[in-house]
Amino acid sequence: MTRDMMKQGLRFLGAFSLLAWTGLGLVAWTQVGERVTFVVSDGSDARDESERLVADRVETLSTDLDELVAALESNLGRIAEAMAEESNAQAAESARVHERLVALEAALPSALQARETAGALSATLARLEALAATSGPLDQPPALPIASLVEETPPVAESEPPIAVEAAPAEPVVERKRSFLAFDLPSRDFRFEGVQRFEVLDDLSRVGFDAKSTLHDFTGISDHVRGEFTVDLAHPENGISGAITVRVDTLNTGVDGRDEALREHMDNEHFEELTFEPTRFDAARSDASQLQLDGIVHGKLTIHGVTREVEVAVQTHVDESRRLVLEGEWPLLLSDYEIPVPNQLGVVSMQDEVRAWLRLRTRARAESVAR
Repeated sequence: MTRDMMKQGLRFLGAFSLLAWTGLGLVAWTQVGERVTFVVSDGSDARDESERLVADRVETLSTDLDELVAALESNLGRIAEAMAEESNAQAAESARVHERLVALEAALPSALQARETAGALSATLARLEALAATSGPLDQPPALPIASLVEETPPVAESEPPIAVEAAPAEPVVERKRSFLAFDLPSRDFRFEGVQRFEVLDDLSRVGFDAKSTLHDFTGISDHVRGEFTVDLAHPENGISGAITVRVDTLNTGVDGRDEALREHMDNEHFEELTFEPTRFDAARSDASQLQLDGIVHGKLTIHGVTREVEVAVQTHVDESRRLVLEGEWPLLLSDYEIPVPNQLGVVSMQDEVRAWLRLRTRARAESVAR
């Protein structure tokens, strides 16, 4: 009898244990199910990004067209100014020629009168030479009265003082100008050298992280990125400055419950933004001909009110729309920023280390930057 009771007790204990484990399993599955949602993507994100790229391309072409119109207006103005200058120069030259002709015309009568006087004097000298030849020795002066010489010599008309003809002023040396048909058109080249300020295109940029958990891996992404930075791409060792900012409430993991938990752990009510401020760029490879620059960007990253020094490995290139594209990633520990690591009943937990990354498209600002 005792042995039968023991067997029944063991059967009852086994059945109770099985029921207990099954109940715990159902509870754990219920908790996990509240946080896990399977998302099937229909490619809308890719289409949205493609549409944004097309829209940005159209905006770029529109900007280029505006710059071309402005350049043409400037060049047409230069043509009008050059034509006016040419007309004024021709008018001034005509006035100078007219003045010289008037001066020559006024001096002509005096020149003719002087020529007649010179002819009369030449004739008188010839007569004197002839008289001297027939008058005999020099010690016997001729008996020819001087008055007769005076009477026979044609009187020299009293001429007016010659008009001084001013020499034409020397032509000023005019620096040769280029033809007014040499248009200045906006450059189509991306400027690699020189300090420039780059603005982040928020609708074409992404910042996010890749995380691991005991159930599955997931990714958080924000496509609302703001900021700008200043750097000389040809000489990044001269320094880099600026700031890039992301709102915490724009981070999206694809699961509403998980997004709420993420914002709660990051205390979004008190720390609304995370900010990265670059301070130094150590270039590993710089190729101005290929418009590429790779290296390590050092900076300060502020999350959850805590600031840490980070090193971000980045690669850069220039796309067909003359935008500077930056891609980089770096490891990040949640505990370094005093962010509690998510954990659900010890069953589903997230790893402390995540992989942060950025994909930025930027455009150089029109104004130049002076150092």
